[in-house]
Amino acid sequence: KKYGSGPELGAEELAKICKPDELRKALLPLCDGYETWIDEQRQKIVQEKRQLCDRLIGECETVLERIKLGIETVCDKTNPDATLAFCFANKAIDLQHRWARGQPFRHRPFQLAYILMCIESIVNKESSYRDVCDLMWVPTGTGKTEAYLALAVFTMAYRRRLALSGDGEPTGAGVSIITRYTLRLLTIQQFRRTVSVITAAEMLRVDNLSASSRVGWRPEKWRGDENFVWGSSQFLAGLWIGGAVTP
Repeated sequence: KKYGSGPELGAEELAKICKPDELRKALLPLCDGYETWIDEQRQKIVQEKRQLCDRLIGECETVLERIKLGIETVCDKTNPDATLAFCFANKAIDLQHRWARGQPFRHRPFQLAYILMCIESIVNKESSYRDVCDLMWVPTGTGKTEAYLALAVFTMAYRRRLALSGDGEPTGAGVSIITRYTLRLLTIQQFRRTVSVITAAEMLRVDNLSASSRVGWRPEKWRGDENFVWGSSQFLAGLWIGGAVTP
């Protein structure tokens, strides 16, 4: 309540919202709350560390601007593919979480903020933020993996949509995401989670396969009736690893 009404954090609910105006309304409270928090920090500036404080607040304001850009990207009425890919990513991350935990997935605010912060630079090939390396520095077990897997699925889904419209690679398949881990056991654990979300994406790709039309998951209110909305190529994951991976 301190930072106003909260954004919609339920992945299942976000997957259903495919109308740009409704999606913007669901996401903007995240920016409003963060902006209020930044203003609070500005009031706490210590004069003897003014230069450092101003720099940190400036970085927060840059993040806020990028989150706003991300919201405008997924709510752009001239680019429905970005909206649809965002819905798809939320659906996939929710599905794999239900398999693992038996319950719906809810984003933590920082997860949703990170996803939205990065989306504009994925969609916009001319984005000035494509040269930025974004780092999530939070403790183990707080949700880094879900955030970057959701971004990965968004990227793959958006590539498929571009391909189907003729603006991109012929199929939108091929290597879209490369992840690298420095610990052997961590590599095994994270690959299992990657395979889970890729399996969810593939299940959604062939959803309604027994029907003659509208193959491929899309929100119920999505107006498009096209077949194989996510293409005819499988979503796949591969692992390149040495022989001494097992502990």
